[in-house]
Amino acid sequence: MSYHNIPASARQSATNAQGQTAPDGYHYMPDGTLMADAAHIALYGSGEVIKAFDLDTTNIKPIGETRRFTITGDGVFSLEIKNEDNYYYNFVTNKFQAARARLDNISISGNYSNNIKFPAVSDADQYDFYLFADKGTKHAKYNEVRFDDNNIDINSSTGSDSILVQKVIYQMLDASLVLSTLSPNSLAVFTGQTPTNQTITTQVGKSVGKIPFSIPVSAYTTHSFRINRTPTIKDVIIWTTRNIGAAIAIEGEDVSGSTYYRWSIDNVDGLSAGMVPLGTNITSGSAISSYEEILTEMEGTEKEKKIVQKRVEALDKLGAKPTRTRNATTKVLTTVQTGNIVFNKKQVAALANDEIKIYAHGPSAIRALSGWDIELSDIAVTLTKPTAVTTAAVINSTSVLIDDGDGIMDDVSTVSSINMDSSVANPTVTNIGSYSGATATLTLSAAQTLESGETLTFDGAGRTVTISGNIIIKKVDQIRSDWNGYLYFDLEKFITATDES
Repeated sequence: MSYHNIPASARQSATNAQGQTAPDGYHYMPDGTLMADAAHIALYGSGEVIKAFDLDTTNIKPIGETRRFTITGDGVFSLEIKNEDNYYYNFVTNKFQAARARLDNISISGNYSNNIKFPAVSDADQYDFYLFADKGTKHAKYNEVRFDDNNIDINSSTGSDSILVQKVIYQMLDASLVLSTLSPNSLAVFTGQTPTNQTITTQVGKSVGKIPFSIPVSAYTTHSFRINRTPTIKDVIIWTTRNIGAAIAIEGEDVSGSTYYRWSIDNVDGLSAGMVPLGTNITSGSAISSYEEILTEMEGTEKEKKIVQKRVEALDKLGAKPTRTRNATTKVLTTVQTGNIVFNKKQVAALANDEIKIYAHGPSAIRALSGWDIELSDIAVTLTKPTAVTTAAVINSTSVLIDDGDGIMDDVSTVSSINMDSSVANPTVTNIGSYSGATATLTLSAAQTLESGETLTFDGAGRTVTISGNIIIKKVDQIRSDWNGYLYFDLEKFITATDES
């Protein structure tokens, strides 16, 4: 019998001071009294301790997988595992079954290891683990860990003040990230832009190595694209919706004209300074930002000094705890944190009770708002050069009739063909006339002589551009229910679009 963690007054012996031997099932206490072994264990425990339950509690792959666990310590334990349908894991058949099954009264001295074979699923699942300390065995001292909503994080907590240690593992379906393009401000010149989206699938909590992507995006008929520069990861955005509440005046703020910097909001979780709000009543050029009142001393002199008299942070949780809920079907975790939000520009009173979109640019903001930690490399954007066929011969003229004017941008597009003099600069399209949405009459910067039916190739602008590169999914911390799963290239940042109709 091991005596660690048992007080001296509770220690037992097979014989007493007179040398008498205790009957089977009994023992002598230090004061000489006879006590039943079972009663002693019930009162004091056996002195044996389950020290650790080592189990990988990250999400299980939808296709199923085998997980190994180790229980360390001395004593007796039982382990029961149930799925969300209240089926029990059978360690003999390695399957879940309706009849109760478990590892029962397993004695260990050192450690015990075994495997659990989780099945493939077509919908999300949950597995609850119940580790019991049996026959007087105890768990190690309880070390409690809590989430920021003050609920207990059972997977991070260790030990127990009772005979039970619990753990939970979720088996979620794969998460999808859709690569696409967007005009956040819904500019008219980008209306009708049509990307060929690319979808990347990964497991929540896991990483994905370098994956190449290619996203062709076509302008609407009569519209044209011109590439201004190569996009960067800072041109990649996501968005979510939030509900604005009431205006909250900052002490000393001038609210004449019913304009305010600070507002209540239904959820500040995932938001950060620099994110951009857009909505019907949002002031143009607004961003989430802290508010400062600055006093300038000795202005205009070498000793000029700026003193921050008042500062209000961009986001304020107001000391409230977040609310965390997990969808019973999808197992998706949602966090809601009410609070206040501050903008860099005043907002009109009409913003109250509006639903707005909030855009996040760049990897750190995207990670905060979506839970996806991404990296992009080798980004490029290429233009598909439009072509057209002349519908009439051209004899030393700047006027050219063509069968298709889509993708041509006046004062930008240059044109070349077999009958154009390659020794001089290609002429520029200076005007697009009689544009039907297909046929058009072009005016060129230099007179040409061309055959009817001659193919012309245009450069500098086009109807289709292709964004390509590589993406690495470093980790997916969670799937957010308030995000649509799209990662957009913000076309407004690196493309000029025109409507040539």
